[in-house]
Amino acid sequence: MAFVDCPCGLNFDPGTSPSGCPKCGKSSPAASEEKIRFFCSCGAKLSATARFVGRTIKCQGCGKPAPVPAAGATADLPRPVSTRRQATTYRPSSRPDGWRSVARFGMLAALIPLAIFTFTVKDDLKERRKETRKQYPDVARRFEESRLYPAEVAAYPSHRLEGAAFSIHTSVHWGIALLTALVFWEFILVIQPMGNSTSRQLWAVGIFTGTIGILMLIIVTLIAAVAAVLNIPILKYLGYSYFAATDPNTGFLPSMLGFTVGVGFLEELCKALPLYWHYRKTATLDARGAVVWGLATGIGFGVSEGISYSSNFYNGISGGGIYVVRFISCVSLHAVWSATVAILIWKRQDRIHRLEKFYHWFPILSATLSSSMVIHGFYDTCLKKDYGTAALAAATISFGVFFWLYDRACREERRLRPSAAVA
Repeated sequence: MAFVDCPCGLNFDPGTSPSGCPKCGKSSPAASEEKIRFFCSCGAKLSATARFVGRTIKCQGCGKPAPVPAAGATADLPRPVSTRRQATTYRPSSRPDGWRSVARFGMLAALIPLAIFTFTVKDDLKERRKETRKQYPDVARRFEESRLYPAEVAAYPSHRLEGAAFSIHTSVHWGIALLTALVFWEFILVIQPMGNSTSRQLWAVGIFTGTIGILMLIIVTLIAAVAAVLNIPILKYLGYSYFAATDPNTGFLPSMLGFTVGVGFLEELCKALPLYWHYRKTATLDARGAVVWGLATGIGFGVSEGISYSSNFYNGISGGGIYVVRFISCVSLHAVWSATVAILIWKRQDRIHRLEKFYHWFPILSATLSSSMVIHGFYDTCLKKDYGTAALAAATISFGVFFWLYDRACREERRLRPSAAVA
């Protein structure tokens, strides 16, 4: 587009005012005074009079010669695109795992059986036993003890008490355990990012905790019980804690101390052994990998514990609801507790890898196990004292602590390695 300069000082387009200057009314100046405005290849804005059309002028921006186009041809010239890169600031996403960050809250559905069991009518075992003994007086005369023994249950024709879900000789709890393990394993594969871990590792650590880990726990428990009787230093306190936890006559605080120091500490330590070993030796797992290892060890422990409780306490005696609670709610709680420990171990992996003396483990164990073992102990104590609502609250808090620590761990890892891909 060509513009002309009027002596009055106005610069205007003669195409829009053919009669002359809109300001003073004088006729348009000579065409040689018309200004042609265009862009240099460097992006600088240039202008020249019409007599320079077809010639070049020196650009004041880059110093190179710039050809002057004909009037009206400047619109066809492409505007230069700036190659300057915008500065970027890395900001961690509010949802580090995408849709899985929301889907993970579906884990809370595992507490529904516990909630139903808490707020429904309690199972009256004494009344059901009394009704069963009335139906089979011959068996009742053979077992006059006030305590219910498995031999009495096995002596009934149906091999179970009135209202029991299965007979005392059933093996259905093994099928439930297998189904539980498969469902939770599938949940990990679909909902929980696995990081740099593998499904084979998950099965390995889960089976280890559910078999060898449980066996180690039983052995330590027996040693602690013997140490309490023989008054062996240190180990006797573990035995005392188990006595305080299992004795129905102890108060709330002694019971909680026993469940925390004895049950909570030993069980959480048992589940965390694969993670301690890994970060002591190789330390290759990222935060998400550590979490799924923790979930797997907790699931393995919870399933194994469910089999044990079903064989010793539920079969032939309890209704079907307790199986659902044990194999869903309790397994998920063990998984969340051990996953919480796994996050805390991951945060302290450098210290674990450099440990030299055995007593250096004490502060590490305290820092990584304390939160889960305290909530674990409080939950068991509430169940023992029949405080169902408080136990359900403790279970909910367990999930809340895990979600909070997991989110912080993912953000911390992304700040340390912002370019790392999320599996």
